[in-house]
Amino acid sequence: MAESKPMSEEERSGIRERTAGYSPSVRDDVTRLLLENARLRHNLAGDIQVSELHYDGESFDTSFEGSAAKYLVVELINLYRTAAAENFLSLRMRDPETGEEFEVLIQRAEGVTPAQKAAAMRKGAVSVARLLEAGDNRLLAADGPVAGQTALAALEPDELAELYQACRAIEEAAK
Repeated sequence: MAESKPMSEEERSGIRERTAGYSPSVRDDVTRLLLENARLRHNLAGDIQVSELHYDGESFDTSFEGSAAKYLVVELINLYRTAAAENFLSLRMRDPETGEEFEVLIQRAEGVTPAQKAAAMRKGAVSVARLLEAGDNRLLAADGPVAGQTALAALEPDELAELYQACRAIEEAAK
């Protein structure tokens, strides 16, 4: 791997300008990330070759070769840890030629993606809505609710247990 090149005064000045409006604690974090970004740009001069690329219908499994690829993997993991991400870190990137924006997600292998989290929450919400609708329908079928009676009052014990589990699933997915 190529030796790390020193950062130019122009780059250091640019970082100072970009972080000038932040509070001190945020400025320190942003400065650290920008410095890391500049270091990456300097050190990723080698070739990166994709040696394997598999898609299982849900996600890609990719292997890279080359010293820059190994360096990139180590630095992305360090960036993840530096940002103190609990499950995932989202990085916005822009194509310098077209200006089109992309988002790259780095996540723990055992973690849940934001899309998986949202799907679990939707599934729980659908279960809750279905159960409450069933309770409402029972109340309406019984000539309307008694004063103060809610859909919950019309649910059977097993449905209440299912409702509780659905609410817990939503709570877990929201973490």
